[in-house]
Amino acid sequence: KINGKQTLKGVGKNPLLSSAKSKADKNIIGLLNQVETGKFVICAYENASELIVGTEPIRIIDVTFAAIESTSALFIGNINCVVSAEEETVTKEYTVSYEVPTVDSIINRAVEIAKKEIAEETESGDGTEVVAEGDVEDNIIPEVEYETTESVINLPVTEKVSPIVTFLYKLDDTWVEDYQPKQKVVDGENILSLLFPMGSLGANSAKRLEVYMMIEGGELVIAPANCKATVAGSGIASGYTEWDGKIVIEQQISLLQIPNAVVSVKALDGNVGFKTYTDVKSGVSDVFGRYTLKNKVTLLGLSGNVGMVEEEI
Repeated sequence: KINGKQTLKGVGKNPLLSSAKSKADKNIIGLLNQVETGKFVICAYENASELIVGTEPIRIIDVTFAAIESTSALFIGNINCVVSAEEETVTKEYTVSYEVPTVDSIINRAVEIAKKEIAEETESGDGTEVVAEGDVEDNIIPEVEYETTESVINLPVTEKVSPIVTFLYKLDDTWVEDYQPKQKVVDGENILSLLFPMGSLGANSAKRLEVYMMIEGGELVIAPANCKATVAGSGIASGYTEWDGKIVIEQQISLLQIPNAVVSVKALDGNVGFKTYTDVKSGVSDVFGRYTLKNKVTLLGLSGNVGMVEEEI
């Protein structure tokens, strides 16, 4: 229809509109790209050999990682160990309850027994004694009564002590002085958990986290693959992928003892003296001889003789 109103009707989808993306779709794609860029990385570690921990600190965990950007990371560890605690002898107090006979009941029983024996001797004699009915009931011998008494006794007892485990952290060859957690353990199997957050990690920097452990009051053994740890965070990369040729060897040497060693030192002799100097006031003095200067001075066309003579004052 020309130069008038017209209505168009259609069925189906517009191919141009179907391929277009809405604002919500663009936001979702942006979030997906952000997650891919800053993905969560885990750097894992576990011990390959058995570790025996004593009073001297030994390294149990060594994790290396790299910070790609300025970020933060979290260290988490779990240790399954067996503790052999030392024994000590202590004195403990115990309260003991027991029963003792009362003095009154013993005396009453002895009196009744004595009365009965006297009555039997009288009956066996020539005379005859008449005993009243009430007296027969009184001749019953009473039982001994008991009372409960408590006493406190001290006995030596040998028991296991409660060892204390201390953890030391070293980040980039620098000891962390303000965080050295301690934990009390028991004799037998124990599970220990570790947590150490690391913040303000600079971009494009290699990091190394070491954990040392020592115990007081016993010995601790960690079996292979029973010390597991991880450093997790975004913007980090796992430790060095290729070996850089560095080998770290540690050896602990005990004190050297030289038996039957004799060190000879020659006798030393000398004396020490001191002297006090008196402060003397001193000055500077000099003697000048008498001298005479004679010269001819010409000034503005005037002439004359000038003489200078030093005189004593």
